[in-house]
Amino acid sequence: MNAGNIANYVTIVAFPATLLGLFVVFRQIKMDKLSASAGAVVTIHEGIRERLNLISQIDRTVDNAEWLGAFFDLANDLELACAIVLDSQLSGRTGKFAEFLIGDMLKMIESDPELRERFAQAIHDPETFSNIRDYMALRKLKGFS
Repeated sequence: MNAGNIANYVTIVAFPATLLGLFVVFRQIKMDKLSASAGAVVTIHEGIRERLNLISQIDRTVDNAEWLGAFFDLANDLELACAIVLDSQLSGRTGKFAEFLIGDMLKMIESDPELRERFAQAIHDPETFSNIRDYMALRKLKGFS
């Protein structure tokens, strides 16, 4: 057997092994992304749930600074969640769950005149809530007026 034949045999054996190795690496990358997505969504969900729980325990009056502060914190949580989605950091079923959660929260705010007004009060700069606006435009949701 000459060196050329040995090289051919090595190539024939090594090539499938290399393909298998690449498949395993890419599968692991996908699984890592799904795992990171799940972790991010759990954090988003817990944050929004905690804000809603706090808001529900505070008297909702026009001049209640504590309620308004909690609502503004919720709006900031939604802004961050929208940024995470727009950066394509969520995937799989957990990503879809996050998108439904964000969409439902934004629709709830948009459909309530008082919440919509309070949301508008939080805007202090043209860039405030730009991720929410971009998310709503991308998902073709009605914007805040």
